[in-house]
Amino acid sequence: MAALVAASPAAANTQSPDLAAYVRGRAAEADGAAAQAASAYQSALDASPDNPLVAARAYREGLTAGDMALALRSVRTLRKAGVAPPDSSLLLLADAVARDDAKDAGTYAGELANGPLDFLQPVIIAWLSAERDPAAAAATLSGKSDNSLGRRYANEHRALMLIAAGDADKAMKILDPMLVANRADLDLRLNAAQLLANKGYKELALRLLGGDNPTMVALRGALGDGVKPGSAFGISRIYTELAASLNSDRLQPLSTLLIRAALMI
Repeated sequence: MAALVAASPAAANTQSPDLAAYVRGRAAEADGAAAQAASAYQSALDASPDNPLVAARAYREGLTAGDMALALRSVRTLRKAGVAPPDSSLLLLADAVARDDAKDAGTYAGELANGPLDFLQPVIIAWLSAERDPAAAAATLSGKSDNSLGRRYANEHRALMLIAAGDADKAMKILDPMLVANRADLDLRLNAAQLLANKGYKELALRLLGGDNPTMVALRGALGDGVKPGSAFGISRIYTELAASLNSDRLQPLSTLLIRAALMI
């Protein structure tokens, strides 16, 4: 996955950036001051909007600082120059979902097929159609994957889509062994409970969040009517789940992107 975060804007600069702003950005970046760096790179990008060197810096620092407008602007500059990092599809997909733009979302999901996150593509595409027909979306994930990670994601999300389709019994037959094998997977437990509560299975939802642990007590108290299933819910879960599994310093930029993008949706 390290290839995902290796942006290389080698295209020749056709404009000179605001040098003072760019230097301020580099200095702030070196000091770990992401907000100041993002602000400085924003100024440099204003002065040189098509400069991929500035855009590459602005993209990463925008993500780090949580300045998603800057990150999106920068990544579009990089794509225009033909030097966008492969992970840019993930950010643009989240933006499309947040804007409820099905056409753009399908385009960016399609781009994942040729990269190291191709194992996520079937699940993401299924969620894009789940609001219309969750049962049909779940059925697309019933086949076997050659990728072990792909199988895990497919099984988890197939179960969640079955809940969205109102088939709690079938969903729990998939989920129960997973939850027994990994009792620490609180996110999966919570997400399933949220969907169960939304579909009217409140008692089962509360049972999933059983126990006297203060965290579980708080989650039961906050459950309410759950959450509505759909592409925003599913893709946000995919992003946060993947981010939580990345424990390499080299992949920290990708983890940051996933968390920031999930919060956009």
